[in-house]
Amino acid sequence: MQDIIKKLKFYWPQIRRFLAPTHRTSSLQERLIAALGGGLAVLLIGMTTHWLHPESTWLMVASMGASSVLLFAVPSAPMSQPWPVFGSHLLSAFFGISMALVFTDPIVMAASAITLSIFAMYSLGCLHPPGGATSLIAVMAVISGTEVGYHFLLFPVLTNLIVLIFIAVVFNNLMPNRYYPAYFAKREPIAEQETDKHTLSRTEFINALKEIDSFIDINETQLEKLIAITGITQDSVSKSTLEIGQCFSNGVTGARWSIIEVTNLIRDAQGGISYVWVKRRAGSEPEKPSFTLKEFLEWTAYEVKPAQSGWQRIR
Repeated sequence: MQDIIKKLKFYWPQIRRFLAPTHRTSSLQERLIAALGGGLAVLLIGMTTHWLHPESTWLMVASMGASSVLLFAVPSAPMSQPWPVFGSHLLSAFFGISMALVFTDPIVMAASAITLSIFAMYSLGCLHPPGGATSLIAVMAVISGTEVGYHFLLFPVLTNLIVLIFIAVVFNNLMPNRYYPAYFAKREPIAEQETDKHTLSRTEFINALKEIDSFIDINETQLEKLIAITGITQDSVSKSTLEIGQCFSNGVTGARWSIIEVTNLIRDAQGGISYVWVKRRAGSEPEKPSFTLKEFLEWTAYEVKPAQSGWQRIR
């Protein structure tokens, strides 16, 4: 037993990387909001279905529950947007019913329905995993003897989707720091920018995804936000070349972008720089007028100079 435990301890890092657990980076409040929204959506979907047609209540529980996870846990993700939700479920239901009418073997029905559903969702830009469950629900309904025809697309599929999207739009937009669909994402314009600083365009992002040739569940707005938050830079400012009148950028993208000018350098007894006084020339940060040398070097990314339009990076 001890040998087994030792081997598990030795191989645990590899096992952990293989399993790739999700890091819980969201707050408790965010997790509670997602759980509450998903539960509320399924409750109202179930009540609506039961009120309109009690016999059909069980048909949509699995796939609508799965969609609720995406719409309320990751409402800004591409897979959670209205077209993927509507398109995936309706297409999958259509193929599920069609394959159930064409074939007699349950396994062939299910496999062919999933095959066609995935291809159609991928091709029409509405990839949404819970849609696959809808195709299987249609197949299983036929196998169980339930009378399911193409009217299944209108009720309960479309009816439930309308309720789900409505709840997602209202609930997510009422909560702080949330929006749904992604169309409602707020973009904060910046009055000035650096003329030679490369910013990611939508076309460049889409072309990059084509090079990868695989579905990635992140959109360009989210990527731009990540770049702005991290503020990753390649260069650092040298304290040995620091002079009054120099201007520096913090090198980030989005609302935190800023340019400052050095107005004074406070030196210690040994002649080293202890404090750097600055004034903001563009952007919204920083608010304070002085830095310690360490704070200044951490804040700045590279030197810039005024250009005919905006600012130009000094290499």
